[in-house]
Amino acid sequence: MKPYKLFGYIIVFTLIVISIYFILSSFNIVPYVINNQEIIIIDIILIGFLLFVILKGISVLETGYTVPHGSGLNVNVNDELIDSRFLENHEFLESPNIYIGLQNFFKESRDFKDLMDRLLIAASKITRSNRGSILLYNKKSGKLNIFRTIGWEKSKLSIAKEVEITPGEGIAGRVFLNENPLIMNNLSQLEGFEPKENYKSDAFASLPISSLSHTIGVLNLTEKDDEKFSEKEINILKFICNEAAVYSTLFLKELC
Repeated sequence: MKPYKLFGYIIVFTLIVISIYFILSSFNIVPYVINNQEIIIIDIILIGFLLFVILKGISVLETGYTVPHGSGLNVNVNDELIDSRFLENHEFLESPNIYIGLQNFFKESRDFKDLMDRLLIAASKITRSNRGSILLYNKKSGKLNIFRTIGWEKSKLSIAKEVEITPGEGIAGRVFLNENPLIMNNLSQLEGFEPKENYKSDAFASLPISSLSHTIGVLNLTEKDDEKFSEKEINILKFICNEAAVYSTLFLKELC
């Protein structure tokens, strides 16, 4: 449990005890130790501290998941650790039950990292994209950082911890800032953007990981087998990004 959260519980408990004492002393059940004016002053101070603790908790939620840094950072997803075989069933992917299946897939997440791994695995398998990444926004630094990747070459993984993108910068930065997905089936026609890395295909998808209340990052996909994102695939991508954002609030609260 975080120290400020424990502090908040202590304040609430103290306020309850003082309130009970005030009521009992008013009926002369217990003797006066402090007068009513002193009780009011103490209550005001404690409520002030409680408000601080509440605001501190809210700020942690807004900051989101702290992206780990370090030379030993392992960001590449191992899809063998998560059972996603149902996503390889073409008939199931074409059925309406795919949405229920995906919801259940996300419900099985053990923690925030596992949730993001499931998002990346589902997105890459559904669209048959061989390469992808998830960038998360860190409010403290004001930057987007690579959190998880899939299909990256080992030589490229070393740069993951170095990547910092300002909201509004490049494709992912603009998608995060505008909260609108960008789907391109021909990168050569994308004016105003110059991808920093050499992609092996012209198809590219970048979607905000967001719900109605917040955006935590961006999902990127490329190197697609059939070189084109279909409308159905795009709709599913929007759905799973929204689901991941909704479920992320549960884990972010646990981090507070």
